[in-house]
Amino acid sequence: MRPLYDTIGKKYDTTRKADQEIARRLRHHLHVPNSSKVLNIACGTGNYTAVLEATGLQMAGCDLSTEMITQAKLKSK
Repeated sequence: MRPLYDTIGKKYDTTRKADQEIARRLRHHLHVPNSSKVLNIACGTGNYTAVLEATGLQMAGCDLSTEMITQAKLKSK
């Protein structure tokens, strides 16, 4: 499975972005205060990780795909 997502990861963000309404609902349903540490498992390229971090959470992400993580790291700089 990893090779597939390493291939997909190279252009993943050209067609996919975080949906603001889904992000708003996720933040609401997490029921955690600002500055809470949250791990996004299978974060892909980090679209939701970045959006949720902007709401005041301390986000970290992990993914099996090296390429997806490479793309996610570009968003965290």
